[in-house]
Amino acid sequence: MNQPIYTPDDIASLLQISKHTVYELIKRGELEAFKVGNKMRIEATAFESYKKRQRIGGQTNQATSENHLILTGSHDLLLEKFIHLASSYSKESLQIQSAFTGSLEGCMSLYRNEANVCSLHWLDESTNTYNVPLVERFFMNEPITVVHFAKRAQGLITTKENPKQIESFSDLTRDDVTFVNRQRGSGTRSLLDTHLAKQGIDPSCISGYDDEEVNHFATATKVKTNEGDVTLGIEAAAKQLDLNFIPLVEEQFDLVIKWNDNSSQKLQALLDTLQNEQLIDVLKTFEGYDLEKSGQILYQTTKTKV
Repeated sequence: MNQPIYTPDDIASLLQISKHTVYELIKRGELEAFKVGNKMRIEATAFESYKKRQRIGGQTNQATSENHLILTGSHDLLLEKFIHLASSYSKESLQIQSAFTGSLEGCMSLYRNEANVCSLHWLDESTNTYNVPLVERFFMNEPITVVHFAKRAQGLITTKENPKQIESFSDLTRDDVTFVNRQRGSGTRSLLDTHLAKQGIDPSCISGYDDEEVNHFATATKVKTNEGDVTLGIEAAAKQLDLNFIPLVEEQFDLVIKWNDNSSQKLQALLDTLQNEQLIDVLKTFEGYDLEKSGQILYQTTKTKV
C-alpha cells in the first residue's frame, strides 16, 4: 500500500505551526522533503521520523534542547515572526522549535520539563491581571522569569461587510449567528468563557460553541471561508485575512522562561533577543500590537539566574 504524501500546508495544520516554519524545517534539513515540479512534498515516513526526533519529553527533550529551545503554549502571529527572526538578532544563532498547544497546556509542558519556554495570555479573574498569578500557582520554588512580549487587541472577527451586524458577545446567542471557538485550555477560550459568565450568557445557547480550532489563523480562516459568522481572536489575524475586527479587550501576552543548567546559555540569549531594540523596531511594523514594554521582566523567582 502506498504511504500518504503530505503538502507543507498539511504539515503546518498537523503540527499547528505556520507554513513558513515548515519550509524552514525543510531548509534546515530537519524535515525530509522532495520536489514534484516546483512544489514540495513530504512522505509519511519522513513526517513520522521528524515527530519521533522532535517529540517533547524524556530523553528526546534532553538531546534536542542542546541544539535549540522548545517553546510551547499560546499561539500568536507576531511570536511566529519573532521565532523566525530570532537567529538573525542573537549572538548564539538562536533556534526555537515551537508547538502551539494553548496557554494551559503550555504551562503544563513547562512544569513537566518538556519545554524551555511557555507563551501565554491568561486572565486571572480574582485579580484581573494576566499571567503572573497562573505562573505563581504552577511554579512554586522554581527558577522562573516572566518577560513581557506584547499587548494585543482581542475582539470579534467577522466578514468584512459584517452583514449580520454582530457587535458584542450577546449577539453570539442569535439563531442566525454561527460561532467558531478556540480549543479548551487556550487563553482565548478562557477569555471567552470569563466574559460569557460575567454577562450571564449560557454557552449552550451559542451555535458553534463546540466547533473548536487550535489557533487564531484557523478560526479567522473559517470566518473568511463563510464556515462561521464570527470568532473571538486577535486583530493581527483579522488584518492578515482582510476581515472586520471589533475590539473588545486589550490583553497581555508574555513568555515564561524556566531556567536549567543545560540550556542556561541559550535561555539567556533568548532573553537578550527579547530585549534587542533593533528587533523590537522591526516587530513594531506589524499592526495589532503594542510593543512599548516588550522585553520587560515582570516576575522572577530568587532562584532565577539572569
